[in-house]
Amino acid sequence: MKQSLMKPSTRPPVYSPLCKFLWNNQWSRPIEILLLIVSCGWNIQSATGQTTTTNRIELDNRDTTESQIETLKKDFTEAIVHGAPESLILRLIDRRRQVDNDLSGQLDRTHRQLAERQRDGDPVENAEAIASLRRERSLIWLRRIELSAMQSECFLAGSPDAVVAAHETVRLIQAASTELPSRPSEIDGRQRPGDLVAGELNRLLIDAHLQAGEGWAAQQVWSSQKDASAPSTAPEKLVMSVRIDLANRRYEEAERSLRAFYGADPVNAANSTAMDLAMLEFLWSSPLRDAAKLGNWLDTIEIRGGPFARRRAETWVARQRQLSEKPSQVTSDPRLMRADGRYYYRTEKLLQAAIAFAKASVQDDRADRAIDSAVSSAAILQKLTKPDAGKELLLQVAGRFSDRPQSADLVLQAASLASQSVTANDDEVETILRQCLLSWPQSDASRSARDWLIEILSRKGDLLEAARFATTVPIDHANETTPIRSRELWSRAVLAADDYREALSVMRGTLGGLDESNEQFDTEQLRLCLLALLGDTIPESNKIIDPIFRRLAEFRTTPEVTTFGDLWDRIEQNSNLKAAVRWRLQRDIEQRPETASVIASVLLQHDGGTERDRLRWMVQNGQTDRALDFMRTQMRASTDPGQWLRFMASTLSTTPRSHPQWLAHLKLASRLWTELAEGLPSDAPGGIEAQVEAIRCQFQSGDRAAAIAKAELMLLTNPPEDPELRTWLNGLSE
Repeated sequence: MKQSLMKPSTRPPVYSPLCKFLWNNQWSRPIEILLLIVSCGWNIQSATGQTTTTNRIELDNRDTTESQIETLKKDFTEAIVHGAPESLILRLIDRRRQVDNDLSGQLDRTHRQLAERQRDGDPVENAEAIASLRRERSLIWLRRIELSAMQSECFLAGSPDAVVAAHETVRLIQAASTELPSRPSEIDGRQRPGDLVAGELNRLLIDAHLQAGEGWAAQQVWSSQKDASAPSTAPEKLVMSVRIDLANRRYEEAERSLRAFYGADPVNAANSTAMDLAMLEFLWSSPLRDAAKLGNWLDTIEIRGGPFARRRAETWVARQRQLSEKPSQVTSDPRLMRADGRYYYRTEKLLQAAIAFAKASVQDDRADRAIDSAVSSAAILQKLTKPDAGKELLLQVAGRFSDRPQSADLVLQAASLASQSVTANDDEVETILRQCLLSWPQSDASRSARDWLIEILSRKGDLLEAARFATTVPIDHANETTPIRSRELWSRAVLAADDYREALSVMRGTLGGLDESNEQFDTEQLRLCLLALLGDTIPESNKIIDPIFRRLAEFRTTPEVTTFGDLWDRIEQNSNLKAAVRWRLQRDIEQRPETASVIASVLLQHDGGTERDRLRWMVQNGQTDRALDFMRTQMRASTDPGQWLRFMASTLSTTPRSHPQWLAHLKLASRLWTELAEGLPSDAPGGIEAQVEAIRCQFQSGDRAAAIAKAELMLLTNPPEDPELRTWLNGLSE
């Protein structure tokens, strides 16, 4: 009675359980097992009838090496499983041709050496050497056949390229069959390695005929050895039977075989990638082809065999769809379109890949797949410098699955593509980013969208909006930098506003809408700090935790020279904060003139500011003479000295009435306005303004008679064109 490969004998050969193990663990190419057996010295019985166990055989390293062959096989496998561009396939074919030429040369040398051994010397003494040379010969033949078969598998069965390569494989098998074991045999109730070789050659021959589209020839080979005790496992025989049935259009027979193997639970059927691919071929070849069933089976293949098996199946399907005469019959299932996309991408047909992924994304009802397809298509379109198309696709798919948080990533990517368009503008990017924040405020993508939007708004000068977005941050997204950025942007926004009180109103409204806090983003403390820094109303300092803003609130409430130095030292390195403090204290001087002297004094002492800042602070601190000297110095160094006269006169004329030197400032302002007017043409706009302001300051200082006289003279000799000014001048004498 015959023993199976796995059933041990008295002294089980090493190769039997090894072969079974490799087959059961999805070694997709049984010839790998044979090559292992042959090269390890377990192949063919020696001339004495005893199985030899000599050392492992290596190919002659003077020519093609084992490592070169393994590299070539690996590259072929990549092309078979994943697909490859035509240029790469051509390079692989050229490499195989070179390797085959080298192997053919090695085979000739082996033949000569074997003939010499068999002709000369004692047969018994030469038995081991002859056996070794036969193993080497077998190994070379198997290598040549294997590489030829792999070349044919790079093409769709029945295609012209596959036919040419398959016919070469047939030729090699036929040549090898004269030197390798040609029929199975049994010795001592066990299957021998020679049986494996014979069975594998038949399998390769059948496969070659199927690759060539010659189902009838495959049937002939199959029938000739069908009853033989081939050392193949049941799944392998079943795979061949199904494929031959399909090649000869015996669909019912193929279906019966497949049902017998998979039963009612295909997922848990015996694991065989070859059978899974045979089922795929049946589903494709069936007259009742159904796209959804094909897609479902691709999913099943992945469950059973993993991603590698799925890629192999997808490549096969994509090749079939690419070369099908009626591809429209199977275009509705997005999983097949995704297979097309991956295949086109790997074969460097990028536009077709982008289109396939795009079609899949808009037709797929499963969000995760549709989103993944959209991202893939957009990435390829970006590579093809077509970002606008990718942007529209991403936005469309995101809209379809707006309830999924992953859609926020699509919108963010769409914004990125919009920024790369040849017609890119911040307005479009801003609109997309706002959509992301509005629709998915809690998503991770909204973090990046918020930062980017704030950058755009700041760049275009919409600082109030930038500050608002920097403040209305979801509490889960806030960190220790959130309040810092918020304070900085509100400071810039208020300082740059045409009406700072309106900006402060927006700030208070935004802060009032915050109702959540945590340790990193205490919204109440943010409100108190911003009011201490920018607000007209000063908050209670004892409620503020941050020492800088607590000290600022204290100083603003009770300005003292001794407390300002410590505050200024703390903010010395922060130019934005210094500018905000300087601005706020200047507003305090205007709103509370009684604080002017102290505030101006400490600003002069610690800040320095600009030349105009120092001039203003000298005036506000009552250092009028020093201010005049400073003004004259600047006038001498300036190409436009009149601007300094105008600034000094304006500063003096805006002195609050409560200031102790208010009257003196008005009189000096009148004289400076007059000096400016005298230095300008009388009909120049600046000259008319200076004359009117000189009259205004003189009238307000109490010298009304002189002011009225100047007004009447101006009306007679150089009346302003502005009717309101003429009315005001006429009204002085009434």
